[in-house]
Amino acid sequence: MNVALAESITLVELWIAISKGKPNKARGIDRICLEFYKIAWDAIKLDLLHIINCMILNGAIMTKGLQGHIVCITKKAHSKKIEDYRPLT
Repeated sequence: MNVALAESITLVELWIAISKGKPNKARGIDRICLEFYKIAWDAIKLDLLHIINCMILNGAIMTKGLQGHIVCITKKAHSKKIEDYRPLT
C-alpha cells in the first residue's frame, strides 16, 4: 500500500479538491452539492477536515458510503460501443 494514501490530508489539499469540482453536478448519496462546500467553506472547513481524516486514518467509513448503484448513461444517440457510455454512480 502507498504510505502517502494512509496519511492525513491538509486543509489546503481539501480546498484544492473542492475547488476543482465542476459546478451544477449531481449530488451524492449525502444529498449535498459541491456548491454547499464552497459557500459554507469558512464555517465547515475544520469539521470537514476532521471527518475526512478520521475516515482515512481510522477506516471509519459508514457502510452507506461504500455502496452505490452504477447506471450506464449514453453519451450520444445510437450508442453501440462501450466507449459510448458513461458509468454514473
